[in-house]
Amino acid sequence: MMMRVLLIKPPVDIRMYTHLKHLAPENPPIGLAYIASVLERDDFEVKILDLSTNRHDLSRLIKLVQDYSPSVIGFTSTTPLILTVYKIIDSLKKNFPDIKYVIGGPHPTALPEEGLEYADFIVRGEGEETFLELANAIKNKQKTSSIKGISFKHKKKCFHNPNRPLIKNLDEIPYPAWHLLDLKKYHYFGSKKASTANIFTSRGCPYTCSFCNKNIFGRTLRVRSNENILGEIDLLVNTFGVKRINFSDDVFNMNKTKTVALCKEITRRNYDLSLFPQNGVRVDSMDKEMLDSFWNAGFDGLVFGVESGDQRILDLNNKCITLKKISHAFKISKNYGFSRWGLFLLGLPGETKKSIMKTINFSIKLNPDIAKFGVLVPYPGTKVYDIYKDRLKTTNWSKFTVSGKPIFEHENMTSQELWDLYVYATRKFYFRPSKISYFLKTALLNPGNLPNYIKTGLGMLRMNK
Repeated sequence: MMMRVLLIKPPVDIRMYTHLKHLAPENPPIGLAYIASVLERDDFEVKILDLSTNRHDLSRLIKLVQDYSPSVIGFTSTTPLILTVYKIIDSLKKNFPDIKYVIGGPHPTALPEEGLEYADFIVRGEGEETFLELANAIKNKQKTSSIKGISFKHKKKCFHNPNRPLIKNLDEIPYPAWHLLDLKKYHYFGSKKASTANIFTSRGCPYTCSFCNKNIFGRTLRVRSNENILGEIDLLVNTFGVKRINFSDDVFNMNKTKTVALCKEITRRNYDLSLFPQNGVRVDSMDKEMLDSFWNAGFDGLVFGVESGDQRILDLNNKCITLKKISHAFKISKNYGFSRWGLFLLGLPGETKKSIMKTINFSIKLNPDIAKFGVLVPYPGTKVYDIYKDRLKTTNWSKFTVSGKPIFEHENMTSQELWDLYVYATRKFYFRPSKISYFLKTALLNPGNLPNYIKTGLGMLRMNK
């Protein structure tokens, strides 16, 4: 009989989006889907349970586990969701003490000893090979002391095995187990086109931004071949009827030649497909050739990681871009039909009220269609966590959200002052006559968006409560 493995994505608490709950995105658990595909290839039976899109109360979850009878239950978790994972494990352990519980993801990788208070094993870093080796050891009742990339407890002492080397050839990993997910249930910030999937065309990022967590995919850029990527796109479009693909790379357009070639082949295949680089594109790689290739391939939006309008703050936080290059990217992309997003992060190390006002004024000068402001969150595993861990106001991880009130005391302003500047930035950008006019015109072209616009505006008005 095949050993059964249940993989669980914890429910996203939409309260973390405070007054903009209706915009909460739902991304497929692509990390779990990759692990599932590797397990299935090795003859394990796998089920994925996404508790964000398939809400289960505790009694229903217990019934599902009882009926499925897995030997291993694996969880993925970011920092804001980890307390929910701990709570679920505690509840399941009372009913199923013989199951082995495993947690992976950014938070347990950064703080494995905390996770071992609840789970039997922590999978640190990239999970496919580590989880497979661990599952086989559990199946065959073998020791786990030599498995790279895991942490575990023995006689109340924590052991952290050496890190596992990163996977060199990403083409060798089977495509995610998309057949285990209902792709119609996913969307990104209110864009609810039927059937959405996420794709990684690469893993890793060589940049060292102070606020970014690199403890899963590392700083070495590894890329899939375009043939491998296109094979997955074919599968998603032709087998699963996907209409939107969000690229989840840390930096989608790192290699210009490869990116342009991929876009040209997508264009040639003439998919009925919308594309979106949800984690951003580098502004210093933008030129007409790349923009043309994006537009022709079906990208309906571009995301630029601006972060700050003060060059001193960008340099202090290793962003490795200039205000001049940011302005140029927005200028040359203006005449395309993209929805242009700008990401702005307030409260970075070295920030002052004056530098934040520069960022607000810069956002208005750039005038993206969507300005996504956020308050810095010092997530475990980042440089800013090391800087601010002694200035944290709480270690209630569920409060570590970019749209929530600051959870640390900045060196140059109080947390309330930082929050007030965040509220001011959001309202200052969106409540301008030109921006209101833009959204009214957009709503006339697509009346279905109007309720979202109204909810968003009302949410912004309630932000200071």
